[in-house]
Amino acid sequence: MAKDFTKFKIKDTETWLPKNRLVLSCLQQFFEDVVIDDYKYLKKTWPDEVQGGAGIIVALEEVTNERYYFMDEILTAPGGKKYVVCNQWGTSNFEKFTELAATMGYPIVSNQSELTPKAKDIESDNNVNPKSDLQEIFFKEYFTKDGEELELVINIYGRMHQLFQCKKEEDEEIDEIENHYENSYSAFFKIDSDNSISIELNNEKIFEGEVTELGINENDLKQVSELNEITLANISNTLENIPTSKCFNEIDLEEIYVSTKSNLLVVSEGSLDYGRQLKYAPNFENRYTMVEYGKYHIQTIPIKLKSFKITDLFFQKDTCMEDLLGPTTEGVYYCFSKIFHIELKELEYEIQQNNVKSTDFAEGWISDY
Repeated sequence: MAKDFTKFKIKDTETWLPKNRLVLSCLQQFFEDVVIDDYKYLKKTWPDEVQGGAGIIVALEEVTNERYYFMDEILTAPGGKKYVVCNQWGTSNFEKFTELAATMGYPIVSNQSELTPKAKDIESDNNVNPKSDLQEIFFKEYFTKDGEELELVINIYGRMHQLFQCKKEEDEEIDEIENHYENSYSAFFKIDSDNSISIELNNEKIFEGEVTELGINENDLKQVSELNEITLANISNTLENIPTSKCFNEIDLEEIYVSTKSNLLVVSEGSLDYGRQLKYAPNFENRYTMVEYGKYHIQTIPIKLKSFKITDLFFQKDTCMEDLLGPTTEGVYYCFSKIFHIELKELEYEIQQNNVKSTDFAEGWISDY
């Protein structure tokens, strides 16, 4: 049998690795990104069945056969508990691992194709121009069958910030406040281009990939006035519905951007029903922001629909986000904070899983920057 010289890496990193070393690299990065204080959480996040009998990662004291693990690369949790990663990976269980890693925010590419197995399947199945294919996927309309409603759920995974806009007394020091959650009036997330997203109808995924694949990155966005006739015609029905949408306070086309790649809409916060909590903290001295950062899995609360297409969604981008948190690095873009349905208003997130790595505070709210 010919030897497989394929190498792999986490997307946007530098070093190409064999399968088993790639798995180790993912777990090493995970230990840097997430505070590990619970063995059950670790096992639930990286389940044994993906690898098989040896598991992906085990506590050092549980090792019975050292040949199956990277004993020279011990991972240590903050509490001192030590873990080792399995080195036994073949084609079948490694493919399962790459799919799991992608949902955790670690998309894997190979030096042969630079595509995850999932992405290969999508490309070969469609076999068309990526741009036209993307628009076809997003404009495809799904309808109810036999009188049943469609259930829409959107999942987002990866490292992200959660921001809480809070109120305090003018002369109160932020560090002296015991419970910041009680002071919060709104909370939202900073979703970047390297986060993973899946859009599901009735538990079936109709889109899955990195957020960047939605085509709502800053380089793909244009104002309505800048669109060519073809793109404008494609979104004309959406634009006509905007004035009657439940989502908007007022309409300002200069604050609406359209992806030239997917025709999805991105709206700055100025046009939306935003900032209602300002009446509770009218003065700058009353306002502060708590910023939590870590690994998250967030999911929209399921909603029922008679019909659905992905272009029924649009996204809110807070224009002052980078002024508050600083710019993203290494080619990663801030894409959006909230998701809206053109008829049903904001889709609310629920946190399915999170591991907060850091908490910071800033004076003022994001709109103050």
